Amino acid sequence: MKKALLGALLLAAGLARPAAGQLIPDAADGYVVVLEPRQWTGEGSRGIVRGRAVRVEGRAFHASGIRQVSINGAPVTLRHDASGATRFSGRLSAAELERDVEIVAYPREGEPIARIHSPDGGVRYGALSEVKPAVVPLAAAEVSAALRVSLQALPEDARRTVAASFAGASGLVEAAPGSQAHLSVAGGGAQWVVLGRDGSVRHRVEAPSPADGAAALRYVLEQERGALQLEALAAPRETFALELAVPGGQARFRAGEWIQFQTRVGRQGYFTLVDLGTDGTISVLYPLDGESPQLSPDRLVTIPDPEIREPLEAAEPFGRGAVRAFVTPRPLEIATDAGGGIPAEAVLRALRAATTDPATGRTLPWATALLEYHIVP
Repeated sequence: MKKALLGALLLAAGLARPAAGQLIPDAADGYVVVLEPRQWTGEGSRGIVRGRAVRVEGRAFHASGIRQVSINGAPVTLRHDASGATRFSGRLSAAELERDVEIVAYPREGEPIARIHSPDGGVRYGALSEVKPAVVPLAAAEVSAALRVSLQALPEDARRTVAASFAGASGLVEAAPGSQAHLSVAGGGAQWVVLGRDGSVRHRVEAPSPADGAAALRYVLEQERGALQLEALAAPRETFALELAVPGGQARFRAGEWIQFQTRVGRQGYFTLVDLGTDGTISVLYPLDGESPQLSPDRLVTIPDPEIREPLEAAEPFGRGAVRAFVTPRPLEIATDAGGGIPAEAVLRALRAATTDPATGRTLPWATALLEYHIVP
């Protein structure tokens, strides 16, 4: 497609015309444009003052949708734009403006789009594999996984009410009849159950009315979606060895049995083990009080350490769960919410902070591993 047709295509699609002076690729491949600072748009000098932080705003578009945008490797705030594109907003320190600023948009399908602004005013722009930014974006590992939920076993009025509630919930999708789903919802009357892929009951939801049931269901499904997002987290491009296993190799436990894990790390770092429970509840298993987060390389470590505390006990709800291990250059400082729970975003926020060099914005080496387990009656 010729670039001369781009303006007509954007207008025909109802999209805002990018600012003058900006390089943009073929519309079929998507684009990233900058709105602020103005010095990057070719329309003025307002926006950057040497020695001060600056706000970066822009639009990203791809026919498949935009799942994430990173600036210098850190995911930034996104919102839907009336133009049909995705608006992004981030903030850069004065130090970051002294080097290349790398903006990467990740479409739901296809290759990421990179836009790099140099301190001398130069711009490099194109597919991520062609532009080859210096930063290894953590955002590349963060898959915005949608939780697919089957509602076919609900009464029709309840199914419609729940499906409508998904419209305002990011990452919740009703699975089409006959398609694969992560979870399914069944029941009638005053109680519904949420079933895992193995048929186990993960939640019981009180539903005195379809509207009440939909509200209660959305809460537990957003919790499940957060656990799925952490489960889908990919290893970084530049990593090192991290082993995670169960003693004896059998990750299947009966209720009441003890659970232990073993790990071996390939580099000195801070170790964190997060449980993505059989009901999607996120919790930290290591380190707890009295346990050192720093592990020495190549030493086999048992978690929990039997000299410090008892092993974990397998308990209901039955079904499939997973644990995710992290080794990071700084400790993960995971914040809890007002109710004492741990949202998935709190883990991701801590991971970004622990793996980003505050002086340069570069992503530091880190590693992660996932282990699936099952609890049975």
